[in-house]
This record gives sequence, structure tokens and C-alpha cells, in this order.
Amino acid sequence: MSTAIQDQMQEMNSIVNELKIVNARAKELRERKKTLEKAILDWLVVNDRPGCMFKELIVLRKEATTHSRMKKKEKQERILTVLEDNGINDADKLLESINKAMTGDEQTETKLSFKIAGI
Repeated sequence: MSTAIQDQMQEMNSIVNELKIVNARAKELRERKKTLEKAILDWLVVNDRPGCMFKELIVLRKEATTHSRMKKKEKQERILTVLEDNGINDADKLLESINKAMTGDEQTETKLSFKIAGI
């Protein structure tokens, strides 16, 4: 194996390991951010304040509407119900056709797979 390939593989290994560390740290930071946001929101509610300011950071309390996430199967069931409620015959086939139409064209590409030897 050439030295250039060995160098590239070593760099790839280093990048993969660094990304694992960065992703783990990012996850920790997101969790801590969520905890802090809840604590600040609780403080604003308890003190009946619309917001607060600390140095250049302004925090405002606001109401927002969100939607819970649905599993793919639940989405499909709801769509089928809507189609059937609106008089669509063969709603199953129509939904299958819609799902196929929403996917892009199939393409084949060659990718690398990495495994650690001995594991």
C-alpha cells in the first residue's frame, strides 16, 4: 500500500475519531442548553416577567404552537383516513403511488465502509 494512501487513511481515522468527540460534546451542550432554558423560563413564570436582560443577552418569554412528531406508520394511517373520508377508492394504492412520486430517482454510487480490525 502506498504511503499516500496510508496517510489519507490515517487522516480519515483521525477525523472519524474527532467527529465522535465533537458530536458527543455537542449533544452534552444541547442537553445543558435545554436545562438552562427551562430554568430561566421557570424563573420568568414564577416572577411574572415577560423577559429579562443580562449584559447583551435579551431573553423574552413567548407562546409558540408546536406539533408533536408522528411515526411514519401513524402518518400513513392518517393520510389513508383522510383519503377514505374524501371518497377516494383504493386509498392504499393511491398513497403508495404518492409515496413513490415523492422519492427521487434511484442512483447508484460507490461508498466506503469503515470497520476497526479485530472488532
